[in-house]
Amino acid sequence: MTKISQYTPITSLVNGDLIDTSQDSGGGIYATKSIDFQDLQSSIFYNRTENGATIQEVRTATDLPSVLIANTTYVIIGEVTISTSINVTNDGCAIVGLDRNKDILNYSGTGTFLTITDVNFTLRNLQIKGTGVGSTILSATNFTIGVSANNYGRTKVLTLFSCEFRNCVNFGTILGFELVDINNSLFWYITGTTGIQFQDVRHLEISSCEVFNWFDESTGLIYSTAKMIELLANGVDNVGFAVVNINGCIVHPEQTQDGLTMNALSTTIFGTISANTFINVGLTTGILFDVDYDIQNSTIIQANQGIQNGNAKISMQLSDNANRLQTITGDPSQSNPIIFKGTNMVTGAFTNAITFPISQRMIGTISDCSFTYDTKIEGNFLINVNMVLLHTNGADTLATVQLRRNGVDMVDGYYQAQLKDDAEFPLAFSVLTTASISTPDVFDFEMSVRGKAPPYALDNIKDVTVVSLVVNAYQF
Repeated sequence: MTKISQYTPITSLVNGDLIDTSQDSGGGIYATKSIDFQDLQSSIFYNRTENGATIQEVRTATDLPSVLIANTTYVIIGEVTISTSINVTNDGCAIVGLDRNKDILNYSGTGTFLTITDVNFTLRNLQIKGTGVGSTILSATNFTIGVSANNYGRTKVLTLFSCEFRNCVNFGTILGFELVDINNSLFWYITGTTGIQFQDVRHLEISSCEVFNWFDESTGLIYSTAKMIELLANGVDNVGFAVVNINGCIVHPEQTQDGLTMNALSTTIFGTISANTFINVGLTTGILFDVDYDIQNSTIIQANQGIQNGNAKISMQLSDNANRLQTITGDPSQSNPIIFKGTNMVTGAFTNAITFPISQRMIGTISDCSFTYDTKIEGNFLINVNMVLLHTNGADTLATVQLRRNGVDMVDGYYQAQLKDDAEFPLAFSVLTTASISTPDVFDFEMSVRGKAPPYALDNIKDVTVVSLVVNAYQF
């Protein structure tokens, strides 16, 4: 039987305090031993095995092996400086702290600190520094090149939760993984050329993180030149990202730094970038949000401070056109109705070409006077049409402007105007619909002219001129 001898009342204990214990060795003889309070804590809380997992206390660099042991959680106590690299090749490992402001791993070596290969791994409640010259915090890989099984071997999970990466040179690159989950973490005072890079991650989730102050903390003079958050071009198997969710983060690049970059050769099947704050204070030649909305057309970009939404939108304009529609009733080579485009003018072209001064996630085609929905996100779609028509050389007539989708007349997508001879007639109408890229949806106009009285026979469409046209269409 072991008992704690208390000679005076104990109100508190700190590391270094000794506790006297006595053990009955038989026959009424007791052996006495003093135990350091710190050692007692460690024996109770750490250096033990529960549910097949070992909890290992780390107070010095020698407590961390160069290759982490499988199913072991290493608990950092206080600040530990280490100069040697660590390989994580055994599954079920984690390095954690109790308080990221107090529990710190300071890597003073060169090269890469943590190399993680094809395993599940967690960093939690921990501050990591990388003060060694040219050092990189981590390189993590879970990807099998050339083998499509199991989504190219992406079966592992990498978790960075409630961590602080502070006073580092470079962060590093994460390749592959079933899930990379980064939450409630700070990335600041980074000075190198490599930021937080991702490639071919199946599911990437970054939430409630702060990425800012990428300069030397001690002097404030040495600025990183890195892209802060960077989705790299697809790798050799052209796999890309299946899902990317980035939300609730603060991203603040300065000087030449880029905030968030999606490489033009990077693909994402389902993406959402929302409710983030992008700050451009102190930014000179860097780019706050380096994403081509037209290329990354499957990513929802919505409700972020500092950058525009990713809604599809287009403006199509025609001005000062003096050329009439060419169709003549009764001519078997022509038709009435007729598609509204330049080649169907009497002269074979508009006086001034159709223009598309605004276009995002839409494709405007000058030759067809059409616009194509080019975002993989199906949504509500509003089309506003403003047109001025002119009728000459004949009696009053009834003109119909019909909006079409994929060559089919849209219900309620038309406007009828009674045109008087030698008079301009302004008209305007709107159509609320939905749009999808699955077909994809292509919108254009058809025009027809009929007599103004029954039986409303087809009339000479050649006497009608579209003087001007403005179409504004947008997804919401």
